[in-house]
Amino acid sequence: MSSGKRHLPWVTPDIKRQMRKRDKLHCRARKQQNSTSWKLFRQYRNKVASRVHSAHEDYVNNVVGNSLSESPKKFWSYVKMMRTENLGIPTLRTTTKLCTTDQEKATALNSHFQSVFTQETDTCSIPQKGISPYPSISELIIGVEGVEKQLSSLNPTKACGPDEIPPRLLKTVAPELAPALCFLFQQSYDTGVVPSQWKQALVTDFSKAFDKVPHLRLSAKLEFYGIRGSTLTWINSFLNNRSQAVSVNGTHSPWGKVTSGVPQGSVLGPALFLLYINDIQEEISSSMRLFADDSIVYRDIVSPDDHQVLQKDLNELANWSSKWLMHFNVGKCAILPITNKRKTSLFDYTILGQPLARVDQHEYLGVTISSKLRWDAHCNKITQKANRTLGLIRRTLSPCSQEVKARAYQALVRPQIEYASEAWNPHTITTVDRLERVQRPAARFVFRDYRRTTSVSALINTLGWDSLHNRRLAAQLSMFYKIHYGLVNIQFPTIIQPATYFSRHDHQLKFKLPEATIDSYKFSFYPRTVRLWNHLPTPAVLAPSLPAFQEVSLPAIQQMRLPVGAKLL
Repeated sequence: MSSGKRHLPWVTPDIKRQMRKRDKLHCRARKQQNSTSWKLFRQYRNKVASRVHSAHEDYVNNVVGNSLSESPKKFWSYVKMMRTENLGIPTLRTTTKLCTTDQEKATALNSHFQSVFTQETDTCSIPQKGISPYPSISELIIGVEGVEKQLSSLNPTKACGPDEIPPRLLKTVAPELAPALCFLFQQSYDTGVVPSQWKQALVTDFSKAFDKVPHLRLSAKLEFYGIRGSTLTWINSFLNNRSQAVSVNGTHSPWGKVTSGVPQGSVLGPALFLLYINDIQEEISSSMRLFADDSIVYRDIVSPDDHQVLQKDLNELANWSSKWLMHFNVGKCAILPITNKRKTSLFDYTILGQPLARVDQHEYLGVTISSKLRWDAHCNKITQKANRTLGLIRRTLSPCSQEVKARAYQALVRPQIEYASEAWNPHTITTVDRLERVQRPAARFVFRDYRRTTSVSALINTLGWDSLHNRRLAAQLSMFYKIHYGLVNIQFPTIIQPATYFSRHDHQLKFKLPEATIDSYKFSFYPRTVRLWNHLPTPAVLAPSLPAFQEVSLPAIQQMRLPVGAKLL
């Protein structure tokens, strides 16, 4: 009988042979019970421990550390392997029993996932959008080159699907497989039949919004938008008669029917979802922004009538959800009044007959927005998250070199405190310093220098790291450059106008500085960035590309004199 041990990738076959010899020496010492045998065992045990420690350091440095920039998956796999508290899916409770085995857990989870599907019981009352103004799209021709390109772009590190064919194999034999698969795909499209084996999926990324799209209503909308004929027939076959299962530790639940929704993890699924919700704002007069299944409605409240208009728009959204069977999660909806007035005009809004909670702050697309447009709450949240990640890499990568540690901070920690910073860049010294405190312990970690007498600023300068404040200003300038030169689909608002007065030190692309008396507006994106833009040197604003602009703008920011006091640029 051999005892199973956890597989450690840095334990090579040679080290395993040494471990076996160590164990034999230990058995011999226990039998002979003399000092010579025990001394020999201890010497060899220490030698093996030193060898394992050295191999572990080499693995973390060369394999885990060097993959942070290109493929962070190895790092997170290593972290998961080193965690001892990961016990998988715990015991589940259903309405009738406790699920303890993997088979029972998989079956219970699959039953729960099936319970959220939308049921189109009354097929005779499918809403119609009227006469379509869109022409029909042409029939599709699938080419061998396109199929080979898709096969060659597969990620070989991804797991197999229900067919258990590894992506690495498909990628390797792409030129040989492409003609046969091209023929199968074209036959499937021409006949409007998708094989049942292609419509089986294992549940790994479950989203209720994507799984609630009703198929008959979706088909009606696709036809309205010009997707007709063979294409619509194939999509209907692609959506209908699908099945799914849940896998727990390699044990699969029975296959269950998928009666609604669009497949996740595919290119077609998100596109179909966006087409389905594309008309959600047709009947409302307020402004609306959509990102996948997140939506936000906003309106300037100038008079009490605006409250009534906004409530009417919420009623229209409720009618749309009932008509198209896409229900809002009212528990996650909230009203966020944004104003600086002391006496606020309040109104009790409802949706689907349920009152909406009024909040002082709310998270939208990863950014916490407050009613006063201050960023203290958001900065507190992201610094806590960044510090947790920094603590993780400190525990995990302590034996690594300085280069690997610095790369880990730049790849895993810094992006968390710079996400969308063009929109929320704070201006008060207290908040700015709170963000900078994340970078200081990171510098100490890189050099493994925690002495009180050591200058953290000197460590940061040695690493060549700029302050996070300057990096955020540079990011705002980069966004302004992209807007100015049409590199993003964003237009300047009407308040941003070219300057009419120039001094001999000015460049010719200056803009008028918007008038602002309130800090929340004065230090918002456009007023703040225009001040910086106007002080840039001419080579920066005339740079032919974004990398060339960034190469000149950051040194220019470093040389600018920032005001001393409670406010920063």
